[in-house]
Amino acid sequence: TLSDLVSDIRDNIHPQAFVEGKHLSRWSALSNKWLEWGTERAPLLFSRPTFPQLYLAPKIFIHRTCGDGIRACLDVNGTLCNHTVMVCVPWHSLTGVCNRSIRKSAVYPNERKASDAERPDRVLLETTSRNFDLRFILGIMNSAFARHFLRRDRRSNTDLYPDDWKKLPIPAASSAEQAALSPLVDSILTAKQNGDEAEVTRLEGEIDRHVYRLYGMTPDEIAMVRGASA
Repeated sequence: TLSDLVSDIRDNIHPQAFVEGKHLSRWSALSNKWLEWGTERAPLLFSRPTFPQLYLAPKIFIHRTCGDGIRACLDVNGTLCNHTVMVCVPWHSLTGVCNRSIRKSAVYPNERKASDAERPDRVLLETTSRNFDLRFILGIMNSAFARHFLRRDRRSNTDLYPDDWKKLPIPAASSAEQAALSPLVDSILTAKQNGDEAEVTRLEGEIDRHVYRLYGMTPDEIAMVRGASA
């Protein structure tokens, strides 16, 4: 069981950083545990294991439940997680990684069969994903617009699912537009480390204003989002 495998302290048996949904806040993790790894049973005897490449590159963690609002945060440390967390990685981070799980979402041209007619082209997805800064994506995901969008369109009142997130439209922003938003995310991460929640709130307001412009929202639409987020 999970309790058999995790420790509050990092040691030779528990060297791998590990989070559950309860450890996540918006923008960053509040804390983490340490997972047994490299032993005879870990990860060999894990049930329903995912694939290791999913965790190696910079990624976004999302808490599955949404009772306290969206909690999406950046991880650049190769942290592992369990089923209470969704993992978002850019397609290009998985270039050349082929398995059954990925194949359900997209295929390379040389993999395509008649039954794959509806599956997207992985080469195209990987190429497109290189145009986006992961911090920019995180800014969009934690914005008031995203909260409003997901509150309106999600299938459950308590949980968020990958298919809910896949419906969220990401603006085709230029490098300059992304460069205006991504540093605000960096500043939020710094403010979170310093415990300056007032600065976090101020910066979140700046991000929301950028996002409204990127989506070309009207004053009435902005007022609707702000009212729904209050």
